[in-house]
Amino acid sequence: MDDGALVKLAASNISEIRVTHVKSLSQKLFDVGMFAGVLFITWKMMSKVMDKMSEVGDGNGDKSQAKARKDYLLRKLRLLGRKIQDFHCNTYENSLLEYVTLPSQIQTTFLDIGGLEEQKNSLKETVLLPLRHHEQLQQYSALLCPPTGVLFYGPPGTGKTMMAKAIAKTASSTFIYLKISAVMSKWYGETSKLINAVFSLADKLAPTIIFIDELDAFLGKRRMSEHTADAHAKALFLSLWDGLSSTRYSGVIVLGCSNRPWEIDEAILRRLPRQYKFGLPNEKERKEILDIFLDDTPNKTDTAELARITEKFSGSDLQELCKMACSIPLSEVLKAMSKENSSINKDLNIRAVEQKDFKTALKKVKPSWVNAERYRSNRTVNIKTDLNDLD
Repeated sequence: MDDGALVKLAASNISEIRVTHVKSLSQKLFDVGMFAGVLFITWKMMSKVMDKMSEVGDGNGDKSQAKARKDYLLRKLRLLGRKIQDFHCNTYENSLLEYVTLPSQIQTTFLDIGGLEEQKNSLKETVLLPLRHHEQLQQYSALLCPPTGVLFYGPPGTGKTMMAKAIAKTASSTFIYLKISAVMSKWYGETSKLINAVFSLADKLAPTIIFIDELDAFLGKRRMSEHTADAHAKALFLSLWDGLSSTRYSGVIVLGCSNRPWEIDEAILRRLPRQYKFGLPNEKERKEILDIFLDDTPNKTDTAELARITEKFSGSDLQELCKMACSIPLSEVLKAMSKENSSINKDLNIRAVEQKDFKTALKKVKPSWVNAERYRSNRTVNIKTDLNDLD
Protein backbone atom coordinates (compact mmCIF):
# COMPACT_ATOMS: atom_id res chain seq x y z
CA MET A 1 0.00 0.00 0.00
CA ASP A 2 1.61 3.28 -1.21
CA ASP A 3 1.42 6.76 0.38
CA GLY A 4 -1.32 7.98 -2.00
CA ALA A 5 -3.63 5.19 -0.99
CA LEU A 6 -3.03 5.96 2.69
CA VAL A 7 -3.89 9.65 2.14
CA LYS A 8 -7.18 8.78 0.41
CA LEU A 9 -8.08 6.39 3.25
CA ALA A 10 -7.37 9.06 5.83
CA ALA A 11 -9.53 11.55 3.92
CA SER A 12 -12.44 9.11 3.83
CA ASN A 13 -12.62 9.10 7.68
CA ILE A 14 -11.78 5.43 8.06
CA SER A 15 -10.97 4.93 11.74
CA GLU A 16 -9.29 1.57 11.60
CA ILE A 17 -6.87 0.11 9.11
CA ARG A 18 -5.89 -3.55 9.17
CA VAL A 19 -2.77 -4.59 7.31
CA THR A 20 -2.69 -8.31 6.46
CA HIS A 21 0.61 -9.90 5.59
CA VAL A 22 0.23 -12.87 3.26
CA LYS A 23 3.17 -15.37 3.22
CA SER A 24 4.43 -16.63 -0.04
CA LEU A 25 4.66 -20.34 -0.86
CA SER A 26 8.44 -20.41 -0.30
CA GLN A 27 8.04 -18.91 3.18
CA LYS A 28 5.41 -21.50 4.10
CA LEU A 29 7.66 -24.31 2.92
CA PHE A 30 10.53 -22.88 4.97
CA ASP A 31 8.39 -22.81 8.14
CA VAL A 32 7.24 -26.37 7.62
CA GLY A 33 10.84 -27.47 7.13
CA MET A 34 11.97 -25.75 10.32
CA PHE A 35 9.17 -27.36 12.31
CA ALA A 36 9.98 -30.79 10.92
CA GLY A 37 13.69 -30.29 11.69
CA VAL A 38 12.99 -29.40 15.31
CA LEU A 39 10.77 -32.47 15.69
CA PHE A 40 13.44 -34.72 14.16
CA ILE A 41 16.22 -33.39 16.42
CA THR A 42 13.99 -33.79 19.49
CA TRP A 43 13.16 -37.37 18.49
CA LYS A 44 16.85 -38.26 18.01
CA MET A 45 17.81 -36.78 21.38
CA MET A 46 15.01 -38.63 23.16
CA SER A 47 16.02 -41.89 21.44
CA LYS A 48 19.60 -41.54 22.68
CA VAL A 49 18.40 -40.82 26.22
CA MET A 50 16.09 -43.86 26.19
CA ASP A 51 18.88 -46.09 24.82
CA LYS A 52 21.21 -44.99 27.62
CA MET A 53 18.50 -45.64 30.22
CA SER A 54 17.89 -49.07 28.72
CA GLU A 55 21.61 -49.91 28.87
CA VAL A 56 21.81 -48.88 32.54
CA GLY A 57 18.65 -50.80 33.46
CA ASP A 58 19.47 -53.97 31.55
CA GLY A 59 23.23 -54.02 32.19
CA ASN A 60 23.68 -54.40 28.43
CA GLY A 61 26.92 -52.47 28.19
CA ASP A 62 28.71 -51.99 24.91
CA LYS A 63 27.42 -54.33 22.20
CA SER A 64 30.80 -54.44 20.50
CA GLN A 65 32.46 -55.60 23.72
CA ALA A 66 29.78 -58.27 24.20
CA LYS A 67 30.30 -59.54 20.65
CA ALA A 68 34.07 -59.61 21.16
CA ARG A 69 33.58 -61.56 24.40
CA LYS A 70 31.27 -64.06 22.69
CA ASP A 71 33.71 -64.56 19.80
CA TYR A 72 36.54 -65.11 22.28
CA LEU A 73 34.52 -67.77 24.13
CA LEU A 74 33.64 -69.56 20.90
CA ARG A 75 37.25 -69.56 19.73
CA LYS A 76 38.56 -70.97 23.01
CA LEU A 77 35.84 -73.62 23.23
CA ARG A 78 36.60 -74.83 19.72
CA LEU A 79 40.28 -75.12 20.64
CA LEU A 80 39.18 -77.41 23.49
CA GLY A 81 37.49 -79.68 20.94
CA ARG A 82 33.93 -78.48 21.42
CA LYS A 83 31.72 -78.85 18.36
CA ILE A 84 29.91 -75.59 18.96
CA GLN A 85 28.32 -73.43 16.28
CA ASP A 86 28.08 -69.66 16.25
CA PHE A 87 24.96 -68.44 18.03
CA HIS A 88 23.10 -65.20 18.57
CA CYS A 89 22.96 -63.60 22.02
CA ASN A 90 20.16 -61.27 22.98
CA THR A 91 20.60 -58.23 25.22
CA TYR A 92 20.17 -60.19 28.44
CA GLU A 93 22.52 -63.01 27.45
CA ASN A 94 25.16 -60.41 26.54
CA SER A 95 24.94 -58.97 30.05
CA LEU A 96 25.76 -62.42 31.50
CA LEU A 97 28.80 -63.17 29.34
CA GLU A 98 31.11 -61.56 31.90
CA TYR A 99 30.18 -64.28 34.41
CA VAL A 100 31.25 -67.10 32.05
CA THR A 101 34.56 -68.80 32.85
CA LEU A 102 36.24 -71.24 30.48
CA PRO A 103 37.84 -74.49 31.70
CA SER A 104 41.25 -73.21 30.59
CA GLN A 105 40.83 -70.15 32.82
CA ILE A 106 40.20 -72.23 35.95
CA GLN A 107 43.40 -72.97 37.85
CA THR A 108 41.92 -75.14 40.63
CA THR A 109 42.24 -78.93 40.37
CA PHE A 110 41.54 -81.79 42.76
CA LEU A 111 45.24 -81.78 43.69
CA ASP A 112 44.82 -78.30 45.17
CA ILE A 113 42.20 -79.53 47.63
CA GLY A 114 43.49 -81.16 50.79
CA GLY A 115 41.42 -83.96 52.29
CA LEU A 116 37.78 -84.53 51.28
CA GLU A 117 38.73 -87.87 49.64
CA GLU A 118 35.28 -89.34 50.19
CA GLN A 119 33.59 -86.37 48.45
CA LYS A 120 36.12 -86.45 45.60
CA ASN A 121 35.60 -90.14 44.88
CA SER A 122 31.82 -89.85 45.03
CA LEU A 123 31.78 -86.81 42.74
CA LYS A 124 34.01 -88.54 40.22
CA GLU A 125 31.58 -91.46 40.02
CA THR A 126 28.24 -89.62 40.11
CA VAL A 127 29.04 -86.34 38.33
CA LEU A 128 32.34 -86.40 36.43
CA LEU A 129 31.99 -89.82 34.82
CA PRO A 130 28.47 -89.11 33.45
CA LEU A 131 29.61 -85.65 32.30
CA ARG A 132 32.57 -86.93 30.31
CA HIS A 133 30.93 -90.08 28.91
CA HIS A 134 27.25 -89.14 28.82
CA GLU A 135 26.67 -90.36 25.24
CA GLN A 136 27.93 -93.88 25.92
CA LEU A 137 26.15 -94.11 29.28
CA GLN A 138 22.88 -92.81 27.84
CA GLN A 139 22.92 -95.55 25.22
CA TYR A 140 23.01 -98.06 28.05
CA SER A 141 20.36 -96.36 30.20
CA ALA A 142 18.83 -92.87 30.39
CA LEU A 143 18.98 -93.17 34.18
CA LEU A 144 22.77 -92.82 34.05
CA CYS A 145 22.70 -89.22 32.78
CA PRO A 146 24.37 -86.58 35.00
CA PRO A 147 22.26 -85.05 37.78
CA THR A 148 20.65 -81.69 37.10
CA GLY A 149 21.40 -80.40 40.60
CA VAL A 150 24.19 -80.80 43.16
CA LEU A 151 24.37 -79.25 46.63
CA PHE A 152 27.48 -78.64 48.73
CA TYR A 153 26.76 -77.67 52.33
CA GLY A 154 28.82 -77.18 55.45
CA PRO A 155 30.71 -74.55 57.48
CA PRO A 156 32.40 -71.64 55.66
CA GLY A 157 35.92 -72.15 54.34
CA THR A 158 35.76 -75.93 53.90
CA GLY A 159 36.48 -76.07 50.13
CA LYS A 160 33.00 -76.02 48.59
CA THR A 161 33.77 -73.36 45.96
CA MET A 162 37.16 -74.90 45.17
CA MET A 163 35.52 -78.29 44.63
CA ALA A 164 33.00 -76.76 42.21
CA LYS A 165 35.81 -75.18 40.17
CA ALA A 166 37.79 -78.42 40.18
CA ILE A 167 34.78 -80.28 38.79
CA ALA A 168 34.38 -77.76 35.96
CA LYS A 169 38.13 -77.92 35.22
CA THR A 170 38.27 -81.72 35.16
CA ALA A 171 35.07 -82.12 33.15
CA SER A 172 36.08 -79.35 30.66
CA SER A 173 32.74 -77.67 31.34
CA THR A 174 31.87 -74.02 30.95
CA PHE A 175 31.51 -72.40 34.37
CA ILE A 176 28.93 -69.68 35.06
CA TYR A 177 29.46 -68.08 38.46
CA LEU A 178 25.97 -66.69 38.94
CA LYS A 179 25.64 -63.80 41.37
CA ILE A 180 22.29 -62.62 42.72
CA SER A 181 22.98 -59.07 41.55
CA ALA A 182 23.34 -60.35 37.97
CA VAL A 183 19.70 -61.46 37.72
CA MET A 184 17.91 -59.11 40.11
CA SER A 185 16.69 -55.84 38.59
CA LYS A 186 14.63 -52.96 39.90
CA TRP A 187 12.72 -52.76 36.60
CA TYR A 188 9.53 -54.77 36.41
CA GLY A 189 9.87 -57.89 34.28
CA GLU A 190 13.64 -57.58 33.81
CA THR A 191 14.48 -60.20 36.45
CA SER A 192 12.40 -62.82 34.63
CA LYS A 193 14.17 -62.09 31.35
CA LEU A 194 17.59 -62.33 33.00
CA ILE A 195 16.75 -65.67 34.64
CA ASN A 196 15.58 -66.97 31.26
CA ALA A 197 18.86 -65.76 29.78
CA VAL A 198 20.89 -67.72 32.36
CA PHE A 199 19.46 -71.05 31.23
CA SER A 200 19.40 -70.21 27.52
CA LEU A 201 23.06 -69.10 27.59
CA ALA A 202 24.06 -72.17 29.60
CA ASP A 203 22.35 -74.38 27.03
CA LYS A 204 24.21 -72.69 24.16
CA LEU A 205 27.57 -73.18 25.93
CA ALA A 206 26.81 -76.72 27.19
CA PRO A 207 28.17 -78.66 28.95
CA THR A 208 27.80 -75.94 31.56
CA ILE A 209 27.85 -75.76 35.35
CA ILE A 210 25.73 -72.95 36.81
CA PHE A 211 27.34 -72.24 40.18
CA ILE A 212 25.31 -70.38 42.83
CA ASP A 213 27.10 -69.50 46.06
CA GLU A 214 25.01 -68.85 49.19
CA LEU A 215 22.05 -70.67 47.63
CA ASP A 216 19.87 -70.04 50.69
CA ALA A 217 20.05 -66.27 50.12
CA PHE A 218 18.68 -66.55 46.57
CA LEU A 219 16.40 -69.58 46.78
CA GLY A 220 15.45 -69.62 50.44
CA LYS A 221 12.13 -70.78 51.86
CA ARG A 222 9.06 -69.04 50.48
CA ARG A 223 7.09 -67.15 53.10
CA MET A 224 3.82 -65.23 53.22
CA SER A 225 5.69 -61.96 53.85
CA GLU A 226 7.87 -62.43 50.77
CA HIS A 227 7.71 -59.79 48.04
CA THR A 228 5.71 -60.80 44.97
CA ALA A 229 8.62 -60.14 42.61
CA ASP A 230 10.91 -62.46 44.59
CA ALA A 231 8.26 -65.19 44.63
CA HIS A 232 7.79 -64.91 40.86
CA ALA A 233 11.58 -65.09 40.32
CA LYS A 234 11.82 -68.31 42.36
CA ALA A 235 8.85 -69.84 40.57
CA LEU A 236 10.38 -69.05 37.18
CA PHE A 237 13.75 -70.46 38.23
CA LEU A 238 12.06 -73.68 39.34
CA SER A 239 10.11 -74.03 36.10
CA LEU A 240 13.23 -73.50 33.97
CA TRP A 241 15.14 -75.92 36.17
CA ASP A 242 12.44 -78.51 35.53
CA GLY A 243 13.20 -78.09 31.85
CA LEU A 244 16.51 -79.85 32.52
CA SER A 245 14.87 -83.26 32.19
CA SER A 246 16.14 -86.02 34.44
CA THR A 247 15.78 -88.59 31.67
CA ARG A 248 17.54 -86.63 28.92
CA TYR A 249 20.94 -85.02 29.28
CA SER A 250 20.66 -81.31 28.48
CA GLY A 251 24.25 -80.44 29.30
CA VAL A 252 23.45 -78.07 32.18
CA ILE A 253 24.02 -78.72 35.90
CA VAL A 254 23.04 -76.36 38.70
CA LEU A 255 25.57 -76.56 41.54
CA GLY A 256 24.75 -74.69 44.73
CA CYS A 257 26.67 -74.03 47.95
CA SER A 258 25.20 -73.11 51.30
CA ASN A 259 26.22 -72.73 54.93
CA ARG A 260 22.56 -72.93 55.98
CA PRO A 261 20.92 -75.80 54.06
CA TRP A 262 17.88 -75.75 56.36
CA GLU A 263 17.00 -72.31 54.96
CA ILE A 264 16.70 -73.61 51.38
CA ASP A 265 13.19 -74.10 50.03
CA GLU A 266 11.96 -77.72 49.97
CA ALA A 267 11.18 -77.50 46.24
CA ILE A 268 14.78 -76.48 45.59
CA LEU A 269 16.15 -79.36 47.69
CA ARG A 270 14.07 -81.79 45.64
CA ARG A 271 15.88 -80.59 42.53
CA LEU A 272 19.27 -81.17 44.19
CA PRO A 273 19.38 -84.99 44.34
CA ARG A 274 23.16 -85.13 44.92
CA GLN A 275 24.03 -83.55 48.27
CA TYR A 276 27.49 -83.55 49.87
CA LYS A 277 28.48 -82.41 53.34
CA PHE A 278 31.78 -80.54 53.76
CA GLY A 279 32.79 -80.65 57.40
CA LEU A 280 35.79 -79.20 59.23
CA PRO A 281 38.99 -81.08 58.36
CA ASN A 282 40.35 -83.69 60.75
CA GLU A 283 44.01 -83.89 61.77
CA LYS A 284 45.09 -85.87 58.70
CA GLU A 285 43.26 -83.53 56.35
CA ARG A 286 44.70 -80.46 58.10
CA LYS A 287 48.20 -81.82 57.49
CA GLU A 288 47.43 -82.29 53.79
CA ILE A 289 46.08 -78.73 53.57
CA LEU A 290 49.15 -77.27 55.30
CA ASP A 291 51.48 -79.25 53.00
CA ILE A 292 49.68 -77.79 49.96
CA PHE A 293 49.90 -74.21 51.26
CA LEU A 294 53.60 -74.50 52.20
CA ASP A 295 54.64 -76.47 49.12
CA ASP A 296 56.35 -73.56 47.33
CA THR A 297 57.43 -71.67 50.48
CA PRO A 298 60.87 -72.20 52.11
CA ASN A 299 60.06 -73.60 55.53
CA LYS A 300 61.40 -75.62 58.42
CA THR A 301 58.14 -76.69 59.98
CA ASP A 302 56.54 -79.83 61.26
CA THR A 303 53.13 -79.84 59.60
CA ALA A 304 52.07 -82.93 61.58
CA GLU A 305 52.56 -80.99 64.82
CA LEU A 306 50.77 -77.96 63.40
CA ALA A 307 47.85 -80.13 62.33
CA ARG A 308 47.57 -81.49 65.87
CA ILE A 309 47.34 -78.05 67.50
CA THR A 310 44.96 -76.47 64.96
CA GLU A 311 41.81 -78.32 65.90
CA LYS A 312 38.55 -76.81 64.59
CA PHE A 313 40.43 -74.75 61.97
CA SER A 314 38.82 -74.71 58.54
CA GLY A 315 40.79 -74.69 55.29
CA SER A 316 40.52 -70.90 54.96
CA ASP A 317 41.58 -70.49 58.60
CA LEU A 318 44.70 -72.56 57.92
CA GLN A 319 45.46 -70.41 54.90
CA GLU A 320 45.28 -67.26 57.03
CA LEU A 321 47.52 -68.91 59.61
CA CYS A 322 50.13 -69.65 56.93
CA LYS A 323 49.95 -66.09 55.63
CA MET A 324 50.47 -64.68 59.11
CA ALA A 325 53.41 -67.00 59.80
CA CYS A 326 55.07 -66.16 56.47
CA SER A 327 54.73 -62.43 57.14
CA ILE A 328 56.88 -62.65 60.31
CA PRO A 329 60.25 -63.25 58.52
CA LEU A 330 59.40 -60.46 56.07
CA SER A 331 58.56 -58.12 58.93
CA GLU A 332 61.96 -58.82 60.52
CA VAL A 333 63.77 -57.90 57.31
CA LEU A 334 61.79 -54.68 56.85
CA LYS A 335 62.45 -53.60 60.44
CA ALA A 336 66.19 -54.22 60.02
CA MET A 337 66.23 -52.22 56.78
CA SER A 338 64.41 -49.31 58.41
CA LYS A 339 67.03 -49.18 61.19
CA GLU A 340 69.86 -49.22 58.65
CA ASN A 341 68.05 -46.75 56.36
CA SER A 342 68.58 -49.21 53.53
CA SER A 343 66.79 -49.02 50.21
CA ILE A 344 63.94 -51.47 49.74
CA ASN A 345 65.05 -52.01 46.16
CA LYS A 346 67.93 -54.24 47.21
CA ASP A 347 67.54 -58.02 47.42
CA LEU A 348 65.53 -59.19 50.41
CA ASN A 349 67.30 -61.96 52.27
CA ILE A 350 64.25 -63.54 53.91
CA ARG A 351 64.81 -66.58 56.09
CA ALA A 352 62.69 -69.73 55.91
CA VAL A 353 59.48 -69.96 57.90
CA GLU A 354 60.02 -71.83 61.16
CA GLN A 355 57.87 -73.56 63.72
CA LYS A 356 58.17 -70.64 66.13
CA ASP A 357 56.58 -68.35 63.54
CA PHE A 358 53.48 -70.51 63.51
CA LYS A 359 53.39 -70.49 67.32
CA THR A 360 53.42 -66.69 67.21
CA ALA A 361 50.80 -66.61 64.47
CA LEU A 362 48.52 -68.90 66.48
CA LYS A 363 48.25 -66.19 69.14
CA LYS A 364 46.67 -63.88 66.56
CA VAL A 365 44.81 -66.23 64.20
CA LYS A 366 41.90 -68.20 65.60
CA PRO A 367 39.12 -70.19 63.89
CA SER A 368 36.84 -67.70 62.16
CA TRP A 369 33.88 -68.41 64.44
CA VAL A 370 35.81 -68.02 67.73
CA ASN A 371 36.10 -64.23 67.90
CA ALA A 372 32.44 -63.72 66.99
CA GLU A 373 31.34 -66.24 69.62
CA ARG A 374 33.57 -64.63 72.24
CA TYR A 375 32.15 -61.21 71.44
CA ARG A 376 28.59 -62.55 71.72
CA SER A 377 29.34 -64.23 75.04
CA ASN A 378 31.08 -61.17 76.49
CA ARG A 379 28.28 -58.92 75.32
CA THR A 380 25.71 -61.15 77.02
CA VAL A 381 27.70 -61.12 80.25
CA ASN A 382 28.09 -57.34 80.13
CA ILE A 383 24.37 -56.83 79.59
CA LYS A 384 23.53 -59.08 82.56
CA THR A 385 26.06 -57.20 84.71
CA ASP A 386 24.54 -53.85 83.74
CA LEU A 387 21.05 -55.11 84.57
CA ASN A 388 22.21 -56.34 87.95
CA ASP A 389 23.78 -52.96 88.64
CA LEU A 390 20.49 -51.25 87.81
CA ASP A 391 18.66 -53.50 90.27
